[in-house]
Amino acid sequence: LPPFAYISFDEKLGIVTLCECLSFDVQKDLKSYAGLRIVEWLRGYAVLKGIADEEIHEATLQHDLPQFAEDELVLHLTRAGLPMDRARRFIECVCLTKSRNDPYDRPLIRIAGHRYALVWPALKPALLGPIVLSAIADAGAQIEIKGKAFEKTLGELVKGPGRQVCAFKTKRGREEYDYDALLVWGDFCFLFECKNRSLSGGILPYVYRSDDESRSHAKQVLRLVEGLMKHPDMLSEHFPAARGKLLVPCVISSLPYSVPLGVDGVLFGDYSIVKRFFASPIVGEVGFQAGEKPQRQADGEVFRLWSANEPTPLDLLRHLVCPFQYVLAKQHTSLRPIMTGVLSERDALLHGEYGSLDLTRESCRAAAEIYDQAIPPKSQLECEKVLKRIP
Repeated sequence: LPPFAYISFDEKLGIVTLCECLSFDVQKDLKSYAGLRIVEWLRGYAVLKGIADEEIHEATLQHDLPQFAEDELVLHLTRAGLPMDRARRFIECVCLTKSRNDPYDRPLIRIAGHRYALVWPALKPALLGPIVLSAIADAGAQIEIKGKAFEKTLGELVKGPGRQVCAFKTKRGREEYDYDALLVWGDFCFLFECKNRSLSGGILPYVYRSDDESRSHAKQVLRLVEGLMKHPDMLSEHFPAARGKLLVPCVISSLPYSVPLGVDGVLFGDYSIVKRFFASPIVGEVGFQAGEKPQRQADGEVFRLWSANEPTPLDLLRHLVCPFQYVLAKQHTSLRPIMTGVLSERDALLHGEYGSLDLTRESCRAAAEIYDQAIPPKSQLECEKVLKRIP
């Protein structure tokens, strides 16, 4: 298993994606989530995707989907490094049920005689990292990243020239206040509350729970805001630079998650969009040559995250209100219905596939125009009308 061996490029890409999303090395994580380590989840999906990609199966005239005996699937998985008990557990977790009917997370259909049909169209275009995160959430498990490690990582990311960062915990009376990260930049103080819960994976009960959690997180942040307003002496003791600044309350997730315009006055973003914001002002085309660094294409720029040569707090505020990437992805996503024969000539599986439309300079620039109309830049004066200033 990783990091000692990989069975495909898809698995290696999945490792990179998971490490980036979770802000820790999943290859060293020995904890089980619904009975499987993260690398075991990934290896299982890599095996099934390998079957789909290489077409090492025989679909009969009666069945569009290939069928496997349970022992045959277990053999594939154990040959790929999973212990037998983990292989059987993986098969159990990735079978479609009445309440869990997403073939991307659950590409196996249990049929008679301890046999399984593989929904290979769902696996052919699959990105394994996001699927593993979704499957773990679907199984009812939570990936709890060590909070302080994520808070420290975020603090190091946003710190820089003209940007001061502080984290502290203190009490006033019976109330305890724990500030994960305060960023003072110009006339602004960004209050970052760090969260590292798993995502919903599009599963309706978890989507509802996720929305409920977002409102709960917003309520927590508003309590921290109230603490600063009622007890500004906390800042005099721990972070005097934040006194008198315009306060921007935010929830920052370790996993990709954004709520355009926020919830109850609290902005929602994630580590990846904050990292991308500070990495480069340009969103556009790049070209690749073997052995060379990526090169920006002439006239390939489609959008600028910064209003000048250096980032400003107003640029970051706009990015947190709604990242351009959200609009770009929304404008290039479509739903394609799929009808697949499953068991007989009379039975079929109707499902859908969210797919990405081809990106062109013209379509990306059209998305940029939509973004500029929906999320226009704010001036300092406009911000002062809607943001609270710390006493």
